[in-house]
Amino acid sequence: MELVDAIRTLAEELNLPDGIDADEDGVYTVVFDGELAVEILPWTGGDFLLRSPLAAIPSGDADKEKTMVQRVLQFSLARLRGRRSSIALDTVSNRFIISRILPHSEMRPYEFTAAVEDFISDLEMWQTFLESGAATSASGGTYNSSPSSGGTMPMMIIMP
Repeated sequence: MELVDAIRTLAEELNLPDGIDADEDGVYTVVFDGELAVEILPWTGGDFLLRSPLAAIPSGDADKEKTMVQRVLQFSLARLRGRRSSIALDTVSNRFIISRILPHSEMRPYEFTAAVEDFISDLEMWQTFLESGAATSASGGTYNSSPSSGGTMPMMIIMP
């Protein structure tokens, strides 16, 4: 399945009569629930990449920066086992980014839509965690979630 076909199917599922247009770089951006912006773009080998910015790392306070990075890493290892999304640190924007690569060759249109919905669930879980204060609190905050079963989610660091 080609990305343009996947985007067309997603637009139909979302009842967007005007469709979803790519920007000059070929990136499609869809906003869910009025605030969850997901970028969809072509990736290597014809695969698709879903990505969304998360929280910025607090600047000017080394302790808060260190605490947030540690908490995000702990959360990704302890809570998101079995999830297909990855968390990255973009050192240019100093933000965490959530992403997922979707293999196009194995994807049917309805599977693409389901994968986007699953990605949105991961994005919402991360937003809730980060907004709870658990990521920057020295005590770890009060965020609770049930761990999924399966393997561990990788933590990637993106360097400029």
